[in-house]
Amino acid sequence: TNTLYDVIIIYVIKYFEYNANVVITKNEYNYIISEKPGVEPDYEFIKLYLGETDYNAFVDGGNQLSLSEDKLVNLVNGFVFGPMASSGTFKIQSMFKNYDIKAFNEMIDNSELIKSQYDLVAGSWMQSKNDVLLVLDKNNELDDFVLYTLGLITRAELEESISKTIKSEEATIVKSYDEILNDANDNFKIMLASDYYNEANKDLDSTNNKYLANLKNSISDLNSYINENSLKLNICGIIRANKESSNACLTPGIVYSKELSDYLIETHNDSDAVKDSKMSEIKKDNPMSISIYVKDFDSKKEIKNFITNYNETREDESKEITYNDTVDILMGSISIIIDAITYVLIAFVSVSLIVSSIMIGIIIYISVVERTKEIGVLRAVGASKKDVKRVFTAESLIIGFASGLFGVLITLLLSIPITLILNKLAGIAVTVALPWLSGIILMLISMGLTFISGLIPARIASKKDPVVALRTE
Repeated sequence: TNTLYDVIIIYVIKYFEYNANVVITKNEYNYIISEKPGVEPDYEFIKLYLGETDYNAFVDGGNQLSLSEDKLVNLVNGFVFGPMASSGTFKIQSMFKNYDIKAFNEMIDNSELIKSQYDLVAGSWMQSKNDVLLVLDKNNELDDFVLYTLGLITRAELEESISKTIKSEEATIVKSYDEILNDANDNFKIMLASDYYNEANKDLDSTNNKYLANLKNSISDLNSYINENSLKLNICGIIRANKESSNACLTPGIVYSKELSDYLIETHNDSDAVKDSKMSEIKKDNPMSISIYVKDFDSKKEIKNFITNYNETREDESKEITYNDTVDILMGSISIIIDAITYVLIAFVSVSLIVSSIMIGIIIYISVVERTKEIGVLRAVGASKKDVKRVFTAESLIIGFASGLFGVLITLLLSIPITLILNKLAGIAVTVALPWLSGIILMLISMGLTFISGLIPARIASKKDPVVALRTE
């Protein structure tokens, strides 16, 4: 959380510097906004985001203004929700505290699934509870926030990357696998809250999480204390989502095993802090949340129905299960958009089918008119009305079959370049194809529409008087 807060502060500073044409520096207590040498500040932007009071203070101060950190982070509200007058205090922590943005995450307890979705690109798989893995995305990339949290880039590198991003410039930081596996391995140690407890500070108030700060006053060598009381982690390997995994199960960053989680819970529960009732025991059967990973959408629907039925039939009103399905919310919005587009396309297709059916009927009727004498000859040599009708019905079916066949063949041919273009533009594996069963159904639909379109012209042809038809030129 502190690292995320730090990253947001850097972003706010760089964003404001770039758009307002100013420089922001920090002294021991405040942030100083001042003009760039030889460059006029963007007064309109400054007034828009700082508000009238601070804008006037900036101008009256000779284009210089001192802001507390609370005042500075208040700018985030304006960046996220639009321009605002600066008033009150806006804490970034309150805005982002519910965001699941973490560099360290527990790995699901299914090694077979993980190895099917990820390739080991360096190092080895986990061998002990101390081992952790660094997870990359399909492009061998990590977010700047994760890199900074893990200590793989410096604050200066992060500031430069953010500045380039704000300016719409390419921002790339390259780290080798060896650099991560070797140099970064000394960076990570786990200190539980109970590890901060000792005889020297056992009476301190633990609710404010100030054990570590007070340890500096009670222990002469804080680093030695941390090394003795912490568990060192080892980045044993680096894995990357393979091209076959459309929905990889791990979040990019550091992942650790369930074995490590169990060990830390047991260590905490066996600590002096818990035994002396300075801290509460962690109980596995009373989790704050449970994450459920389903194999398909049908399974997810079954689980949601189960939870709904439980909530409706539970005896204890206080034991209601609440759940959050982010994918369902996202897919629901996408489904609404797709449905709307589908209805529009269906409307266009329906209109085009109606128009094309009418045109086919007209074409067959023109054929009837032009072949009136032929109809008379057929009737004269003994053809019945049904025979004449079958001639034009067959003609309409042949037209439908030919048009359907051409449509399917053209679709199959166009699917090849469309697939190549989509793969190039989208950067993901997309295959445009027409299933053979769908092709046959489309051809039958085409024949059916032309058959219906030709019924009236065929009936008109069968009703013609043979004598009149023979006289027609």
